[in-house]
Amino acid sequence: MLNLPATYAEAVEVQALAFARAEIARFSSSGNPWSADSPFTAEASQTFYRHMLRAAVRLSVVNRMQLIAMAKAGDSEADAALRELLLEMKSSREPIPTELAEFDMWFTAHGGSALHSPPARKKKDFVLRDLYVAMVVAAVIDRFGLKATGRSPRHRSACAVVAEALGDVHIERGEKSVEKIWERYGRAMPTVPGWAST
Repeated sequence: MLNLPATYAEAVEVQALAFARAEIARFSSSGNPWSADSPFTAEASQTFYRHMLRAAVRLSVVNRMQLIAMAKAGDSEADAALRELLLEMKSSREPIPTELAEFDMWFTAHGGSALHSPPARKKKDFVLRDLYVAMVVAAVIDRFGLKATGRSPRHRSACAVVAEALGDVHIERGEKSVEKIWERYGRAMPTVPGWAST
C-alpha cells in the first residue's frame, strides 16, 4: 500500500528530506576547493584549516598574535604557518614584524619542545564538515521555508531534517548537534531568497 503524506506540511517535509539527502550525497562524494577529499572527512577539514591559517597569518598583526598564542598552546598547524612565514621573510630579507621576531626567539629558546597537541577531539577535524552541514540547513530553509530550529505541531525544523539526512552517509548527528552547528555558522550562510533554487 502506498503511504502518501497526510498534509501539505508533511509533503513539504518529505521533499525537504529528499533534497537534503541528495545534497549531502553530492557533497560527500565530491572534493572541495581545498582538497580532493570529501568535505565530510577529517582530512578535508584539516586541509581547509591549514589554508585558513596560512591566509590569516598574512592579514594583520592581530591575526599573527592570535596564531602565536595558538602555537604556544600546542596547535601544530598554527606553529607551521608561522614558521613558514618566518622562513619566507628571512629568505626574501623582508623586515620581520616584532611579534614574529618574538615568536622566533621563543621557538628557538624552547626548541619546539613546548609544542604539543592536547589529546581531544579537535574542531579543526570537523570545521569543513560543519560548514557544509550549515549550508544544507540554509538550503533547506531557502527552498522549503522551514524554520531553522524548533518544532511546531505542524512542521519539523530544517536542522531536524538535515540531522536525519546525515545518517544516510553514516554521520550520526542528532538534531541538537545540528542546531549547535547552525548557531555557530548560520550567520555566514547565504540569505538572498531563492539562492538554493538555482
